[in-house]
This record gives sequence, C-alpha cells and structure tokens, in this order.
Amino acid sequence: MDQHRQVETNNLDNMLLQPGTEEHILSTRMSLPERQFVKSHVLLLIVSGKGELEYNGQTYPMERGHAYLLAPGMLMELRTSANNPLNYYRISFDLWNPVMRAGGVKDNEALFCQARFADELYGKLQVQQSAEVLGRTEELCKIGVSGKGVDSYSGEQSLPTPHRSSFSFRRQMLLFDLLNQLFLSQPADTAENISRLERTMDYMHTHYPELITREKLAELADMSVWHYAHLFKARTRYSPMEYLNGIRMNQAKERLLTGGGKVRDVARQVGFADEFYFSRKFKKTVGLSPTNYIKQKLEKIAAISFPYTGHLLALGITPYVGLVDKRRDLHRLDYVEHIPYQLSRSKTMSFEKWRTNLDVLAEARPEIIICSEYEDAISQGCIRQLATTVVIAWNRLDWRSHFRQVALVVGKMREAELWLAAYEAKAERAGALLRSGLGEHTVSVLHIMLGELLVYGCRNAGAVLFEDLGLNPAYDVHDIQTYRNIGIEDLASYTGDRLLLIVDGDPASMHTWETLRELEQWTGLVAVREGHVYEQHEMPWLDYSPLAHNMIIDRVVTLFGGTGG
Repeated sequence: MDQHRQVETNNLDNMLLQPGTEEHILSTRMSLPERQFVKSHVLLLIVSGKGELEYNGQTYPMERGHAYLLAPGMLMELRTSANNPLNYYRISFDLWNPVMRAGGVKDNEALFCQARFADELYGKLQVQQSAEVLGRTEELCKIGVSGKGVDSYSGEQSLPTPHRSSFSFRRQMLLFDLLNQLFLSQPADTAENISRLERTMDYMHTHYPELITREKLAELADMSVWHYAHLFKARTRYSPMEYLNGIRMNQAKERLLTGGGKVRDVARQVGFADEFYFSRKFKKTVGLSPTNYIKQKLEKIAAISFPYTGHLLALGITPYVGLVDKRRDLHRLDYVEHIPYQLSRSKTMSFEKWRTNLDVLAEARPEIIICSEYEDAISQGCIRQLATTVVIAWNRLDWRSHFRQVALVVGKMREAELWLAAYEAKAERAGALLRSGLGEHTVSVLHIMLGELLVYGCRNAGAVLFEDLGLNPAYDVHDIQTYRNIGIEDLASYTGDRLLLIVDGDPASMHTWETLRELEQWTGLVAVREGHVYEQHEMPWLDYSPLAHNMIIDRVVTLFGGTGG
C-alpha cells in the first residue's frame, strides 16, 4: 500500500485535475458511443448490465462493479448485451502538469501542459465499488449535469491551459478523492510487475527480427518463466510468444505490401528463418496466405496524406477515406464527391481538426492506411490501432517514387508504369513546344501564403516546370528543397520573365498582396512591366501528385504554348 501511495503522490499531488462536461450516467438502451479515440481521460464505472470494452488492442468484459481508466489518444469501442444492456458512469477529465523553468521556477506565462498518469494505471482497475465510491461518483455526476457550483468565467477557449469555465472546487475535490481511492485500491505489486512486463514488450517491439525466447523475456523481467508467462497473459490476454508473433505479423503485412511480394525476404526481416513456417503462421493469424494477401483487392483504402489521394486517383482508384477541402481543391471536385469518408483539410491543421479526423477514420474502419511520415508521427500511434499502415517517405522520395510505392501497395504496378510512360511522352512533346516559344525567357512561381512570400524548387509546380518540361528557372531551383521564404527586397532575384502568381484568400495574404502591388520593388519587375504576370489558383500547382502534374502541363501549354506568352 505504501508503494502505491507513493505512485499516487507522484501522479496527483503535483497535477491539476480538470473535470470535463461528460459526467453522467449512460444507459445503452438508448445508444452506444461511436467507435472513437478517447479525447480526454475517461473513467468508466459499470452500474449494471453486461458488455465488452475494446481498448488498446484488448477486449475486456464489462459488468457490475468493474471500473476502467482510459487514456487520451487510445481507440475504444463499447459493445453491449442485447438482453442486459450496460448502465455505467462516464467521467471525463483533463490532467495538467505545472510547467517549470530551468532551475525549478514556475513559468507564469505558460502555467500548465497536458499530462498523463503512469502507464500501469490505465486499463481495468482492480477495485471493489464500495458505497463510498458510488456515492462520490453519483454526486460528481449530478454536479456535472446540473452545473451547480461551476465558477463563471468567460475566457479564450484555445489557450493551452485549463479552461476555468468548468472549474468547481466541489467537483475538483470529489474527482480527486474518487481517483485517489480507486488507485490506492490497486494491488501493492501492480506497478512493479507491470513495469517489468512493459519492459519486455518494448524489447519485443524493438528486437522482433531477432531470436527471442520466453526464457530471454523472463530474464529481462527478472521473473521465473512460469510467473512471467502467467502475469503476461493476465495483463494482455496473450502469451508472450503470441504477442511477439502479433508484432511480427503486423510488420509482415506492411512489408508484403511495399516489398515487391518477396515472401522469403519478408519472413527473414520479421524474424522467421523458415519461410514455410512463416506462411503457416501468417495464414492462421491473418486468414490469408502471404501470397494471397499481396493479391487481395483492397477496397477500403484510406489516404490521409493529401498528395497520395492524387496518386490513387491517377490509378483509377477512389480512396475510401481522403482529405478534402472543396474551396481549395478545385481540380479534384469531379472526384471528391465519390469519397465516402472525407477528412477535413486546411492550411493550418489544428489539434481539434486532427482529432476529429481520427474519429472519422475510426468510424470508416479502413482495410489499409497510406500516409507519409508526418501523419504517422502526429497521430502518435493512433492510426496504427485502426488498420495496417503503410508509411511512404515524403521528403526522401520524389513523386514518381511515391507513385510507384502507392501502386505497389494497391497492386497496380503495370497501370502505374503505363501512366508514367504516357506522361513522359506528353511532357516531352509539350516541353519542346514551350521551349521553342519561350526561347531564353525565364519562368518562376511566386506564392503569397499566410502573408508570406514563397518561391519553389523542384517539387510542386517546380517539378513540372523545370524538370519535366525543361523550362528556364529564374534562380537555382536545386538549391531549394521544397520552398523558400523570401523578402520583398529579394523579388528581383527570384522572379523571371514569366511569373505565375498565386495569392491565397486569407486576410494576411490579401493584405500583403494589396501592399506589394503598390511598391516599386513590384512595379519594377520585368514580368510586371511587360504584362507577363499570370494569376492562378493554388491548385493544381501546389499538389505534388501525378493527377495534378498532368493538369499542370495542360495549363502551361495554354498559357505559354507556341506564342511566346
């Protein structure tokens, strides 16, 4: 008990608990919550009925007296008995930690950051719901529903600090006492044992290609083999070897879809020396042999990186889930209405918008998710809870390599090569026409975005203009990875004889444009003086995908083809 009291001191005494607005008792006779990612901390206490909770890859039975603590960012789904529906308390709250400056001085400008409990405290709580626990819970929920005792405060809701609008000293005290009692009721050795188990899980995730035995894992946990295996299965519902094979199978699925279908190589890469043993285990786990898994027709494909939707569309595949902004993506309007699950997209993706997108993705239940390393990182593992996730490197690869990788995943390599061959021929014809008309004249793209001036290198529109069509850039495009911010004083060095101008519609960009057009640095440019500035909508020029690039060639020919511009 003293050991857990110390755990509680570390997790509660130095943190601020902020009750949410969801404190109430739910009856699943009405409806169950959608399959969703947990947004705040959630405490579930079952009052009556039976059901199941799917959380963090595990399925828990739910019945009277059970309690569960769920962490933000984890996928959850509730299922209830048709004959005996669940009734339960759902209490949401946020957890905040004081921010400290160097030297241990509190930072008064950024007082709090979001925090988590120790990992061992999440999941099913080993607790008997006493009358005292239920009494506190009922009182807390009544306050949450009635609003009594809530301090009135009108504040900025986007601040990265606790929102005072939901503060109530009574609610704070009840929530603190409730959590304290629940946590202190955990077995005294839970924290130490779970820490040891999680150490072996981390080892499996890192070293899965290597030879790993139960004896090795038990040694890492400093337990006997029998005791380790018993505790591991009690915690995860899997034996250590089943858990390890699950990691290996997930890795194998991704590698099979991106590695050209070499089963022998994939088996070795994920820790199987015997290809045939790997194939048997794979079929038992996945339901398909590795070869048939590669050949399967994927129908529910989620492309959560914007350009990769363009790759799928070029292959004749409409994604099941995709990012959509109808106001900006005018070049895709003929396609987007056919995307069943549409994720929100904007210039600046707020945390709330990303969190909403994750819920839509969870509801869609895709078979496979295609993304770049950025979406994979920002999700912090959330998307990998939903489906096999294929990460295609954004910066390291060019658009043709992206295209081939996407085609490999969806089994359309032949179609991709035919598309590329037709594109290369089209670019060669158009490039010859354009270079003949433009002669030695230079071309550039200027983009005003969020009030800033940007020029592009050999990605986005630059990939088509300067690489595929061979037009003369006004500056060294190979010195710029994607884009570069420039100042007004740099305009003469970065604008050519023909200037494609993109001005975004946000207030900052419109203000910059209105100011710029009156300045001598603008009016003195060659393209401005000679009337060769061409205002364009941002799409397809800024879409780094084959669908957009095919459109860009047509537009450049219309602007400059054979006439000298």
